[in-house]
Amino acid sequence: MSKHEIWVRLKLRFEDNLNYSINIEDDTDISGILVPPLLIQPLVENSIKHGILPLQSSSGFVELKIYERGNMLYIEVRDNGVGLSQAKRNAQNALHESFGMENIKKRIEQLSIIQNTKIDLDIRETFDAAGQHEWTIVTIIMAL
Repeated sequence: MSKHEIWVRLKLRFEDNLNYSINIEDDTDISGILVPPLLIQPLVENSIKHGILPLQSSSGFVELKIYERGNMLYIEVRDNGVGLSQAKRNAQNALHESFGMENIKKRIEQLSIIQNTKIDLDIRETFDAAGQHEWTIVTIIMAL
């Protein structure tokens, strides 16, 4: 199943509750980039499960953005869901949620060692002028 087919199935399943975009900046040469498997998928799934679904509205949006700055590759997954604090309050099993993110962090640490390269994970939120949550942004940053 192609990546596009996966997004289409998600869109069919969640109808208008999930909107998405995949953006690869024009000057990013993806032909030579090897992204380690199972790094992006769990982040997108977390955005949908913990951010978008609790919204229960048609305004849910997930964006996958890939771009280069200098000799670094940025893979950004962002959503306009309920935000990290609210998602933690909503979680019925916070221990399970922390294991999921902890596994991603451990995988990145191991890949950094195996590939002898620097891979970082950045998690942040943005808020509007009124203090309302706008975006949860998770970025994987790795050397090219």
